[in-house]
Amino acid sequence: MLPLPDFHDAARAASWTFRPDVAALAAAAHDWAERHAIPPAAGDRFRVELLLIDCQRDFCHPEGSLFVGGRSGSGAVEDVERVTRFVYRHLDRISSITATLDTHVPLQIFSPGFWLDREGRPLPAHTEIAAADVRSGAARPRPELAAELAPGGDESWLARHALAYCEALEAGGRYRLRLWPPHCLLGGEGHAPPLAIE
Repeated sequence: MLPLPDFHDAARAASWTFRPDVAALAAAAHDWAERHAIPPAAGDRFRVELLLIDCQRDFCHPEGSLFVGGRSGSGAVEDVERVTRFVYRHLDRISSITATLDTHVPLQIFSPGFWLDREGRPLPAHTEIAAADVRSGAARPRPELAAELAPGGDESWLARHALAYCEALEAGGRYRLRLWPPHCLLGGEGHAPPLAIE
């Protein structure tokens, strides 16, 4: 097992504002790899792929809009540090790393900004919407969104689409539509990886 490099700082796992000096980091990483004789990933040896799912600031930092604190209250921060240590300690065996990114735009159907209640007030995050709520008018798409989202700006099409979506979720027997706070918005800081892996 490889040692952690000198430039690794576990405290950075919780830092929203950490910005590494990429050039200095690349040079230090190159020197560290040479010092420990880490071979480049090659096709002639077995491949070990590390898959990281949605390791992004909005999930991994306490300032994130959907921080995953877990039982300890700092679960995702601890996970980022564990992953960092794992990568460094096993870098001589890892062929490649793939990271997925949860990616959204502001007015998706599960966004609070998409919906209004019967009186025209915005619905808050974490509201659960049933198909019956859409049928009764207790939850309805913002009419002004039809101009951008519906063919020909047809508000009734948007309402039918929203109802069909809720019905399809419920037909599976496991889910209702839940409104999530804006998170992992494309181009926003919360969309970015946590940058703890120096």
